[in-house]
Amino acid sequence: MTTAIIGVGNVGGALARHLAGGGEPVVLAARDESATAALAGELGSLASANSVPEAMLPAGAHYVKALGTLAAGSLASSANRAPRRVVLFYATDDDLAGAAAERLITVCGFDPVKVGGVSEAGRLEMPGGDLHQGGGLGGKLLDADQARAAVAAA
Repeated sequence: MTTAIIGVGNVGGALARHLAGGGEPVVLAARDESATAALAGELGSLASANSVPEAMLPAGAHYVKALGTLAAGSLASSANRAPRRVVLFYATDDDLAGAAAERLITVCGFDPVKVGGVSEAGRLEMPGGDLHQGGGLGGKLLDADQARAAVAAA
């Protein structure tokens, strides 16, 4: 499986680095194709650069909302934190997409916690999502036990 990352700014760049560092192939795309090519070159053979239209979802793709609940700085610096890993939340109605999201979140150095189905994805969004680090969590990083309690509290 190859993961497409659209946008290679602070968040997209950190995700690409975590995934490629964990052995996952990535396709990068952004409006600034020179920045995309530069990041792909930095990441090596597991990364390639494409235009945004070339990297869009193929027919039959599965949907999961994931990897966007931490601010870029936290995403870049909090992977593989010890003794307890930081959580990244995800939401999906698709078991196959959920399994893929859990694997990718783990490869990135975080613990996955499912919020629920797509109808719960708003909890992960800014502004105002109660499970977004910059929203309802007030900057706090959660471990798995804290995250499960936060999900249940709604």
